[in-house]
Amino acid sequence: GLSLKKDIFFDLVENYKVKDFEITLDGTAENHDLRRHTKLNEKTFGLIFKNLKDIVSDPKFDQLTCFIRIRCNVDGSNYKSALDLIELLDKEKILTKISFYTAPIH
Repeated sequence: GLSLKKDIFFDLVENYKVKDFEITLDGTAENHDLRRHTKLNEKTFGLIFKNLKDIVSDPKFDQLTCFIRIRCNVDGSNYKSALDLIELLDKEKILTKISFYTAPIH
């Protein structure tokens, strides 16, 4: 998700016939950025979310036969953030265009 910019996404789908994408978001920004950051300890949620929104809001996306899945790793410390993420995806009109699932972690 971090490197999956809109132009890269459409290049992969149109020229290389990639059909399935999985992006991991571990809740909303507050929780996700605690777990998933760059080597320089920079936050990643904002860029991943922007990339995702840019892709699904492009009119070309609706014509494609590919799938984007969002996996949300869930444990006792972030389960509420996972629910907030679902609400955010819905509010931003992303949820109806992607597949969302949770994966329990221990």
